Amino acid sequence: MSVPYRADIDGLRAVAVLAVVFFHAGFPLVTGGYVGVDIFFVISGFLITSILRREMDAGAFSITKFYERRVRRILPALLVVTLVTIIFSGFILLPSMNQTVPAQALAALGFVANVYFRRASHYFAPSADTLPFLHTWSLGVEEQFYIVMPLALLFVFRRQRHWQAAALILAAIASFMLSVVLTRTYPGFSFYLLPTRAWELLVGALLTYVPRTNIGRSWWSEGGAFGGLAAIAAAIFLFDSVTPFPGYAAALPVLGAALFIQSAPSTCAGALLSRPLMVGLGRISYSLYLWHWPIAVFTHSGRFSLHPTFASLLIVGLSLSLAFLSWRYIEQPFRSAARIPARLMLTSVGTGCLLVVVAGALLTASGGHFGAFDQRQVAIDRARSSISPWRDECHIYSGVGRPGGYCKVGDGSKGEMTVWSDSHGVELVAALAESGYKVTSITYSSCPPSRDYEVAGRPQCQRHNATLLNELTSGDKRTRVVMAAYMTGYPEGVVQGIIRAANELSRAGNDVILIGPMPTPNFDVPTHLAYGRDPVFSPATDDIYRQLKSLDPRVRLFNPNDLFCTDNVCSMLLDGMPILFDESHPTLIAARRIANALPVPRHD
Repeated sequence: MSVPYRADIDGLRAVAVLAVVFFHAGFPLVTGGYVGVDIFFVISGFLITSILRREMDAGAFSITKFYERRVRRILPALLVVTLVTIIFSGFILLPSMNQTVPAQALAALGFVANVYFRRASHYFAPSADTLPFLHTWSLGVEEQFYIVMPLALLFVFRRQRHWQAAALILAAIASFMLSVVLTRTYPGFSFYLLPTRAWELLVGALLTYVPRTNIGRSWWSEGGAFGGLAAIAAAIFLFDSVTPFPGYAAALPVLGAALFIQSAPSTCAGALLSRPLMVGLGRISYSLYLWHWPIAVFTHSGRFSLHPTFASLLIVGLSLSLAFLSWRYIEQPFRSAARIPARLMLTSVGTGCLLVVVAGALLTASGGHFGAFDQRQVAIDRARSSISPWRDECHIYSGVGRPGGYCKVGDGSKGEMTVWSDSHGVELVAALAESGYKVTSITYSSCPPSRDYEVAGRPQCQRHNATLLNELTSGDKRTRVVMAAYMTGYPEGVVQGIIRAANELSRAGNDVILIGPMPTPNFDVPTHLAYGRDPVFSPATDDIYRQLKSLDPRVRLFNPNDLFCTDNVCSMLLDGMPILFDESHPTLIAARRIANALPVPRHD
């Protein structure tokens, strides 16, 4: 049983999908385009709950029919996109990028991509730009919601029908509060998982309980519709990658979408989004959403040398073309039970799933690529795995580490030292341990060894550093301390904080070596080199070294540029292998070269 068609909602779908596509295509003004997903959640909650309530009120609800409609709506187009994406990944993406592609594909088809990507998201996780199925996390959230929602409504409908809205309101409030709390402390959980996203769908669902009055084009409805669009526009153009999200910020696009849906009929704003172009884009929005992200990943992979503007236009143009074909020849036929009966639909879906499994197995069996790269390219790509064997055991990702609990590695034949660093010292710890030192490893992701500086996103970093400084400067025991950090990657003030910490350690009698910033081109080095790009670049570290002149004279400053650069021209290669395993972290190969060149005695 369908609900009355509203062209303005298809227009709102167009706004949502264009925001997402333009954002991922790299258009500079659409810095908050990711909120398009939140708008989709509201629309979906509204439409599906409308259908469920109408069917339940009419006594015509069938859980089997409901899920059959969901399969028809979602899986055929998803299967085609998934199969094509796996095949093209084998020819375009590097083998390291393809290691998880089969697992990503299965997670997408199982509607658990949000859980998969939450579990796979950590500090050293692959860049989002290399994950061709990342966008399917939102499908996971929606389908998990629709496993629960019909059953919950049916339960309340049969027992306490008049409590439906109250139950949904309580659930929405609880979900929103959880989102607000966890966005700060566990942002990955808050972003990907249903408990912290359910409120967005529930807001749409609750709109079906709000009575509508036939007031026509009143100032109230006009203001509400345009106000909703204004709230959505504010989020799209004012939010950016550093906006804490979802949390409180998500309320702006969610409530904007809800206000528009409630107010838009018979208004100018509703008419604006009911124009044929917007309606057409809204109708293909699902296919457009599915196709745009793999295309963006392939375009931005580094395989192709494209001007940024051309790349952005290519992503949009190709996505629109494939979306129309997908909607016309896949979505439309499969949504019609008259054209494709249930048995044929299920057979087709089963066959598609089998083909996806076979394609994923072939990609894995072929070493992550279908003959697209030679041995040297594969070797360079593998260099991103040139990392410390003690990373998982010893590196700190959050919290306040206690000195007594830090890792100590190495046999100590050359003496002892402490490495105090952010994540850029992880491989240095391993290299120094290999060379004969007993190393106390104190490395903390995105937490530079800085005095009195709080780093955004690391609320316990300052306390961690204060605790450590107190330990290293109190009492009678002194030690050799090697400090390192990604100095060019932090806001202004961090370098001065590092200088203060190094000077304090030195004045307390510690032997301090500060390693200056690693030369970096600020893009993924193994990817750049494996695709055959120029290995030469010029580092931008002069300002950092000018600041480091205020170091205590007893602090020994080591400049990695002396090892990897000549006349301010640096090479990304060391003995034929990358010096960085991403855009800034030194490989174990480069860390060994640094460890051997540090100004420390061979024996204590």
